Amino acid sequence: MRRARADDSAFAQAEGEETTRLLEQKIASVTTPDVEGLARALGVQLVTEDEESDLSESLAPQASQPAQAGQLRRLGGFKDGRNAECVLFLFGQGMAEGRESAAQSMPEGKAGWTRAFLAWDGERWRVSPLDPPPSGQGGPRSPNSEIAPLGARIISASGEDQIMVLLLYAAPARALYPMAYEIKGHAASLVWDSMSEDTRYQALTGGRIEFEEAKRGAVPAMVASGKADPGLLVFGRDGARGFQARTTYRWIGNQYVPATTEYEANEDFRLYEFISALHLHNYKAAYALIDPAKFLRTDKPSLDVFRDTVQKSWSEFLDDRIFAASEPAAAGATDHAFELDEDDKKVKYFPEFSPGPKYLLTGLARREE
Repeated sequence: MRRARADDSAFAQAEGEETTRLLEQKIASVTTPDVEGLARALGVQLVTEDEESDLSESLAPQASQPAQAGQLRRLGGFKDGRNAECVLFLFGQGMAEGRESAAQSMPEGKAGWTRAFLAWDGERWRVSPLDPPPSGQGGPRSPNSEIAPLGARIISASGEDQIMVLLLYAAPARALYPMAYEIKGHAASLVWDSMSEDTRYQALTGGRIEFEEAKRGAVPAMVASGKADPGLLVFGRDGARGFQARTTYRWIGNQYVPATTEYEANEDFRLYEFISALHLHNYKAAYALIDPAKFLRTDKPSLDVFRDTVQKSWSEFLDDRIFAASEPAAAGATDHAFELDEDDKKVKYFPEFSPGPKYLLTGLARREE
């Protein structure tokens, strides 16, 4: 395993060196901090990032991801008004011109993005590849046309050091993945990878990434929002069902870690809480999510009665079952049915709720289909 990982690291380093060599060949004629000339040498469109950008673009790929030929993005957010640093997004065959073996090995339609940081050091343009590093177990990540860059900007600066965030869009999951790089000595190096195996970042479907204001030199808190993916209760990615989540991440020196998470209060969230509590056999927590008298249909409800009812009549909620939310039968309908698909049968559940903001469960019916 150690030898394999060493080989993977060496391969990734070689790939990075090759990317650097090819890009340096393309820009060798640009001997001034002329960003427009740099874009012409690379044969790509020049785009200036808005300094007020919070990397919260819409997730419509056709509208927000760089053009297929590529883009050179002049970054906003630099200290002292400097703006001679850029991020290059080059798609597919754009880097294959001098890399025939790579072009031959890449399946048709599966080419990925080349990403690089370019900075003027006073004498020449320096290149730092931003392509994915080796993964923890699977070796270098292969180019992937379903992971596209959306944008990048500097989010903090202290002395000569800066932190840049590159935002990636992953399809078809429709999720955002931020990558943090330290910029020092006109070079960029990865310090936090939100797609790594040990990350605590949770991607949300159809989300946004924003950064809170922070003191000069401090790395700002990152706020990620979007549709939650709770696991035990599956919601259609493009359906009307589900609930929103908003997580604030704090920077702790070399990574973003979750600090607080807020959830949208609605019937689907309450249903997920109920299923999750029973999955953990936390009867007390589940009991707090119901209207006891109405749900148990008794004028003498208690936690013991609830526990006994669940164990005898709703035992499937105590097992490792995955439920799926049903889309409303008609547009504008407000039912919150969900299903359990088993090998020999399909069970459908019909919950009832009290009005918000509590949305307590007042009933739950079951029907085999």
